[in-house]
Amino acid sequence: MEDLIESYNTALKGQENKTIDIVNRALDASFNRLLRRTYAQLRSGQFQTAERNARVLELIPPLRPDQSDEYLVQFRRLLSRSTTFGLDLAAQLSTSVSPSQVAVTVPIEAVTAAARQARGYLEKHGRTFSTTAAEVLAQGIAEGRPTDLITKDLRNRLKVTKNRAEVIVRTESLRAHNEASRNYYAQNGIELVMYFATSDDRTCNVCTAQAGNVFKRNAITVPRHPRCRCYLAPYSDDVFDIDPEYDEMRKKHRQEVISYARGKGVDLSYGPASFETFGPNPTRET
Repeated sequence: MEDLIESYNTALKGQENKTIDIVNRALDASFNRLLRRTYAQLRSGQFQTAERNARVLELIPPLRPDQSDEYLVQFRRLLSRSTTFGLDLAAQLSTSVSPSQVAVTVPIEAVTAAARQARGYLEKHGRTFSTTAAEVLAQGIAEGRPTDLITKDLRNRLKVTKNRAEVIVRTESLRAHNEASRNYYAQNGIELVMYFATSDDRTCNVCTAQAGNVFKRNAITVPRHPRCRCYLAPYSDDVFDIDPEYDEMRKKHRQEVISYARGKGVDLSYGPASFETFGPNPTRET
């Protein structure tokens, strides 16, 4: 199971990387256009103190309409692929816990709604960058700072926006991936799920605490936090008759994740993280 989940995880990250690259190129294009327009205004001496902030803000549209539409297209494409991966993975894993299954199709309307929501998150950060960049420019102009220093400050703000864009892409992709799997389980009468925690540089105490635990399907959701790459695998009390090795794998997975986390110095106090308001109630722990 571990190898199968990891293969889908790797494929999903590849799709995410393509989307992130497209978003970053669009942000770079907007940024370069901003610099050209701003410095043309600076050279012409058109900035007056009384109107400086308003004029600067006008120069920094966070997204052009065509870029916003392109983001929607890219998010729809990514989330459609993430959903397909989630359904395919759920179907393959469910053979160990359910002898008969029904096919589940990609919910196009849900994918489109999720894509619009993801684009909204990105546009929000774009507006934040617009406001912050205007403040940086206005202050730099007022202080008479060299243009290279102003540009450096703006690039630092752009870097923050890019990082936030990456978080949005990866988190929403994993959300679509897991929601598709949960939908598959629901339509196939699978009421229990097993928490599969990914062991990597983002392994945290919250995910480690839940590794291998079994929950009622609606009692827990992932991602648990930004950039979380954990997965909810199918489980059933009938697994002992259908595939006894499946439960042994669950126990082994939990021990391996805990061992990995300890080796990385992760605090295993298992208390709720800052992003959690409450924790799930597992139906089975080992």
